[in-house]
Amino acid sequence: MTTEEIWQVLVPILIFAGFVLGGYVLRISLSVYVTRLTQRTKTKVDDIIIGAIKTPIVLIFLIIGASFALAHVPFAQDIIGQYLPTISYIIIVLIATIAVVKIITGILRYYGITHPSMKSLVPLLSKTANIIVYFIALVLILNGLGIDVTALVAGLGIGGIAIAFALQETLTIFRRNVPNDG
Repeated sequence: MTTEEIWQVLVPILIFAGFVLGGYVLRISLSVYVTRLTQRTKTKVDDIIIGAIKTPIVLIFLIIGASFALAHVPFAQDIIGQYLPTISYIIIVLIATIAVVKIITGILRYYGITHPSMKSLVPLLSKTANIIVYFIALVLILNGLGIDVTALVAGLGIGGIAIAFALQETLTIFRRNVPNDG
């Protein structure tokens, strides 16, 4: 093997290793330094957020590192260049979606514990928020695949306005009957 061939193999490996190392350094700094700062706060919301993003950060760095490394591989560049950005985008959107769902669920559970009168609403709010997050992820993925989602988003916006007007009186009555914790 010539020196040039060795570098062609070594550069993608080094790029990938650098991104993986960067992801773990960020995770360790979140675990050690940021966690110390969040322990000084009164609420546990920041702890929930930090706990939910530790692993996804490493995974996202891993995907980005693999994308950059594969871009420097000397073979199959046409296939890699055509499909890799889309596949990487979809995987990153899915990882971020899971992290956001964990954050929302954790915050709502914490809210249910700290406000016992609202505990019965937590499952409903959690499911509703999760459906919205998954829908946004689906729209992002479809858009990333090149599918025009403009009509879908506009139609749902109009439908949302219609539902809001239909539920206005019901929600007003519901709000009057929910105790206020402060």
